[in-house]
Amino acid sequence: MRRLLGAAVWFWLWGVGFSVTSASSTLVVAGDFQQRIPAAGTGPAAMSPVTFFVPADNHRIADLDVLLDVRHTEVSDLVIDLQSPAGTLVTLKGFELMDSLWPGIHRPNLTDTVFDDEAHLFLTDGAPPYTGRFRPTQPLSAFDGQPAAGFWTLYIQDIAAGDTGTLDRWELHFTIAAAPEPSTLALAALAAALACRRRRPSFPSGYPV
Repeated sequence: MRRLLGAAVWFWLWGVGFSVTSASSTLVVAGDFQQRIPAAGTGPAAMSPVTFFVPADNHRIADLDVLLDVRHTEVSDLVIDLQSPAGTLVTLKGFELMDSLWPGIHRPNLTDTVFDDEAHLFLTDGAPPYTGRFRPTQPLSAFDGQPAAGFWTLYIQDIAAGDTGTLDRWELHFTIAAAPEPSTLALAALAAALACRRRRPSFPSGYPV
C-alpha cells in the first residue's frame, strides 16, 4: 500500500467485503462477517477460521489493537485466538470469565470490544456487552516488530454445550513503526565510515609494523 492517506480501499475476499484504511502511522483492516460459532457437543466446537490479507508493504508493527463484535448467549464459553502471518498465536480471550462465573448469571455478547495492551481493565472488570477497551489474556505486544503484511487469522472456539453465536465483525488496528528518514540513514552511514577511517589498527604484541 503506497501511503493511502485517509483513503479506503475495498477488497472482496472469498465473498466477504472488508476495507483497509491507512493514515500517516496507522492501518485499519475491517470486515463484516456472519460466521456461525457452533456450540460444543461431545467435545469442543470451533468456528471456521476467518482470515484477512493485509497489503501493508514492509511496514513493521509498533502496536496492535483488535476490535470484535460477537453475538453469543454466553461469551464466557469462548476462547478467542489471533494468529499473525509469522505464525505467532495470541489468546485474546481465555477462561477468565468462566473462572468468575456465578450460577444463573449470563454474559451475552461482545459489542465494540477492543483488546488493547494499554487498557486499564480486564474483561473480569467489565459487564456485558463489554463495550470499551480491555486487556487481552495474552499481550498483543508479541506481534510488535513483525511485518503487518500477510494473512491474519482469527480462531473462536466454544468450549461448552448449549449456547451458540455469530462473529459479526472484527478489525485490526495497527500502529506502524516509524521508518528512519533517509537523511538519518545517510548521517548514520557517514558517521560509521568516519569512525572506521579514524580507528587506529591494533596489532598483537611483537607484530612487526
